[in-house]
Amino acid sequence: MRLRLGFGIGMGVCAIAALGQTVTQSLALMGLAEESARRSSLQSEWVRRAARLSGEPIRQEFPDGSIIEWVGFDQAGWPFYVQTNNRVAAISVNTLPCWPGQVSGLSLDGTGVRLGIWDGGAVLATHQEFQGRVTLGNTGSSASHASHVAGTMIAGGVSASAIGMSPKATLRSYNWSNDTGEMASEAAGGLLLSNHSYGRVTGWNFSNNTWYWYGNPAVSESEDVAFGLYDEAARVWDTVAYNAPYYLIVKSAGNDRNDRPASQPTQHLVRVNGTWTESATVRDPDGGNDGYDSMSSYSLAKNILSVGAINDLPNGYSSPSSVVMTAFSGWGPADDGRIKPDIVANGTALSSSSNASISSYASLS
Repeated sequence: MRLRLGFGIGMGVCAIAALGQTVTQSLALMGLAEESARRSSLQSEWVRRAARLSGEPIRQEFPDGSIIEWVGFDQAGWPFYVQTNNRVAAISVNTLPCWPGQVSGLSLDGTGVRLGIWDGGAVLATHQEFQGRVTLGNTGSSASHASHVAGTMIAGGVSASAIGMSPKATLRSYNWSNDTGEMASEAAGGLLLSNHSYGRVTGWNFSNNTWYWYGNPAVSESEDVAFGLYDEAARVWDTVAYNAPYYLIVKSAGNDRNDRPASQPTQHLVRVNGTWTESATVRDPDGGNDGYDSMSSYSLAKNILSVGAINDLPNGYSSPSSVVMTAFSGWGPADDGRIKPDIVANGTALSSSSNASISSYASLS
């Protein structure tokens, strides 16, 4: 059986019992929700106009279930793309002792707890693992990645090997189009924890059998300066968290570390004057030669929980040497010196619910 329970969920439940939400700034959060919705609408319109001029698709979905979407522009006016992080153990931590009947005596299984998920599409709410415990905040088709992550969070255990972290919790599902505004609104209504297994596409990325480099060559030809940068997206998430002090935003660290072509120079595409243009310029691996400084944007927010991925521990933790980082999971620090990620968890070969049918399962890594 795969043993996992949300670290943040357990802490969130304890916070409910001990403190409640007495200092949540609901008016500030609702104001932020309205402003974020307005900004999201403007960004979407700017993207549509730019895409018409360049002929570039706004959204791409790939056979492995991953999604890349052009969602806006950053504070410097550079295109901002987001991508699902397919290694999806963003909040899976082995805390089986917190479950009912276990040694801790806490009996935490998610009963009475409402969670949130933002992802590249909707969760298949009718899957047998959810038993009516998923509601959809947006319309749209289901996505394999979102359905898989949702199973990691709340699958009821119809398949014992795919039981979720909080098998009796309920889940509210949103796509990422207006994530900040919806997060603020839900936090004002008492949401305590949400999962975000996606992030900004930064540096090297391989898709459609082609290498792309997402950095701004006018700023640096070798390194994507978005790595390590505390940007506007991170700042706004911190604002949500500041105004909702018992709401925990759980975010994957990203999968960028060591991304690069096998050898250089190699032909790839880079954005120049609004158009993807062929280049053979030699550029740094993501994170440089040592892998550090390979996290970006939301993952570097100060008031959230950023989670890196380690190799599976089939026999559980035995010593520090048994914990081995995956080759892909992002490392800090942030440019301002803060250590990231905050914690690590299993990030390989996770079996969970699939959107292929109401009784399908898949293993993603």
